[in-house]
Amino acid sequence: MILDVPQNPCHPKALRTVHSEYPKNRIVIHTAEGSFAGTRSWFQMDQDAARQAAWDKADPKKRGPAPTPLGYNVCTHFLVGAKGEATQFADTTAMLLHCGSKQVPRCNDTSIGIEHEGFTAKGGPYTDAMLAMSAKITATLCVEHHIPVDREHIVGHVEIPGVDHTDPGLFWPWDKYMGLVRLAEVDITAPPKPRTMRPPKPLKA
Repeated sequence: MILDVPQNPCHPKALRTVHSEYPKNRIVIHTAEGSFAGTRSWFQMDQDAARQAAWDKADPKKRGPAPTPLGYNVCTHFLVGAKGEATQFADTTAMLLHCGSKQVPRCNDTSIGIEHEGFTAKGGPYTDAMLAMSAKITATLCVEHHIPVDREHIVGHVEIPGVDHTDPGLFWPWDKYMGLVRLAEVDITAPPKPRTMRPPKPLKA
């Protein structure tokens, strides 16, 4: 990537396909429903084992049925925090389970997911630092994968037909965010500025 983001590989159960044969044509915006550190940890652990461990520790009188192992992990490609920190869990060509829908064939294959720290109902909080970093990542992905910078190709999880999620919610500032993505795209694609050379000093007689 043009943008340097720290790498934190996801758990192997999250990698459905290391390099999908399908081109990416969509960026999906998510809200984590948790903290940056907690979400990063969740994406790197065996989620079936974690759910089972939580059930084992719960009060037998209050817990429900034992969780059914799913055999896979959910994960996005990127996570962005409220302070503007970010991390990448897998190559952008990987197929991760983050937005699957029976109404949208190959949704996970053809999309890149960006998770954001916070809670949908609380409006994140979607800070300026978070939005700026997320916009840089999105713009970079759009340039690298030839994805148009518009609301047809940059969507919220809730906008995927057939999903039961509501993130990033009504508080996600789409107009502001898309403006930041367009500005970042201009910076990325702008030609480098020519170097100004100082004239040589005259030789002493």
